[in-house]
Amino acid sequence: MSDFEAAYVLWVALSTLGVTQYTAVSSKLWGLVVLRRWPGVTRVCAAVIVIGAFAWFFIGEDRNLPDTGDGLDGVEQTQWFAAAAAISILLQIAVSSVVNHRWGASHGWDSAAERWPPSGLTWLEHTTFARALAARIRAVLGGSR
Repeated sequence: MSDFEAAYVLWVALSTLGVTQYTAVSSKLWGLVVLRRWPGVTRVCAAVIVIGAFAWFFIGEDRNLPDTGDGLDGVEQTQWFAAAAAISILLQIAVSSVVNHRWGASHGWDSAAERWPPSGLTWLEHTTFARALAARIRAVLGGSR
């Protein structure tokens, strides 16, 4: 991995972090927000992260590199973008599930219920991703519907 590729991956990962956290707070998906107790602080930090990442990447050095030289061609750029964004989102899911673990326990799905747990992103308003996934897996393995 070249220095340019590493900088690109870091820029995408940080931008994804900021955009995801800002969007999660705005959509009230509290199970995905790392600083759930401080939504205003999360919004400000997310905006600073995105603006800072863009400023660092584009103002810090000359990034106008042709793909015939040290730059990235379209396929490489797409691969690095997808990898960086996916890693950023997975890390956010892991960290928010750990940080909000206790909160998510009191807002989750009742496994004794004779129905399937909710699905979709809106469930993250009430519990963490890890707890939501675990409830779905228990429901599938338990065969309840």
